[in-house]
Amino acid sequence: MRRTYEPLPISADALARIHEVASSVYGPKATPRALADAVVALSHIYTRERGQMASLDKKTLLARAGFFFPRDLPKIFGPLDALVAAGCTLDGPQLRVLDVGAGLGATSFGLARWLRVRSLPVQALHVTALETNAAALRLFGSFVRTLASLPDEFVPITLDARTEDLRTVRTSDKFDLILFGFVLNELFLDAPEAERAQRRADVLCAASERLAPGGAIIQLEPALKDTTRELMRTRDVLAARNTAPYVLAPCLHSLPCPMLPSERDWCHQELPVALPTSLAEVARAATLRYEGLSYASLVLGNTPRPLPAAGSFRIVSDRLLSKGKLEFFGCSDAGKHQRLTRLDRHDSDTNEAFGAARRGDVITVEGAAERIREETLVTKV
Repeated sequence: MRRTYEPLPISADALARIHEVASSVYGPKATPRALADAVVALSHIYTRERGQMASLDKKTLLARAGFFFPRDLPKIFGPLDALVAAGCTLDGPQLRVLDVGAGLGATSFGLARWLRVRSLPVQALHVTALETNAAALRLFGSFVRTLASLPDEFVPITLDARTEDLRTVRTSDKFDLILFGFVLNELFLDAPEAERAQRRADVLCAASERLAPGGAIIQLEPALKDTTRELMRTRDVLAARNTAPYVLAPCLHSLPCPMLPSERDWCHQELPVALPTSLAEVARAATLRYEGLSYASLVLGNTPRPLPAAGSFRIVSDRLLSKGKLEFFGCSDAGKHQRLTRLDRHDSDTNEAFGAARRGDVITVEGAAERIREETLVTKV
């Protein structure tokens, strides 16, 4: 079965306005070729030279504003949907948001777009943005002003921008959502590797003290092997403490991560979205994905999530096709990482949800059977 992808959930009008902001940084030379060159250079830093990420020259800002901003904007959709599935309600006329390491605001705007796509009644976001780089915050402000003309597409944002050290959350305000968008992996890189997870967990614990009742923390990270496994280790530190903040998603359990012992494994998710032609051409030039946007995430709250149904599995692999069978790896509600198999001759309406599953989906399997048979009931949660 060929994968299907949805369009990037941003209108052509919004993309044009985003390009205007990017061009305002780089000037009339902000051609598609210049954007592609800038993305290639920045992608190299993201994947191989993480210690240089604090540098924000005009070329870097062009890449971030013109490509990474619209590409990364919807990656928060999955964690937000998981947050709702865990029982959190995001309603009321306004939400108070703390965006730590806000950068240009892609994560906050992803929230603003998701609220419209899901038709939730929130009509305003009050975003406190913490960022070390003043130039990035100025671009965040430019996006707030430019996209304010599209209130049907993005919930309007009121911005309080602050240039601060991100290793401590010093505000005394309370927030409904605290966002760490692709930033925590950049902190404490000078610390011994064994200490990073503890220090990052401490940042998340301190942030949880700033949550309003019912609030949540969403952490997004690149789906690279190293950054994702660091996120998995941070998750294990938090789960072992058995106190707030609790892991709400993507995990179905609070036991040690069963994928960490194998150096080959890393737990990430995929958004079934394809980039529009203009951005896809840039992605191809930079040898980046343009279909299936990947990320790693962690959703935390000060109240434990309800226990999942018995026999629940979260799909943690791509489809594994071989002669006569379909397989996935699943992480169970019992904290096990195991292979799930269905022979082609056992394909049926009863287990149709297994054949339609994607990485990141949660399914329930009758009897928690590793072998999916014709009569096995499989349901997508």
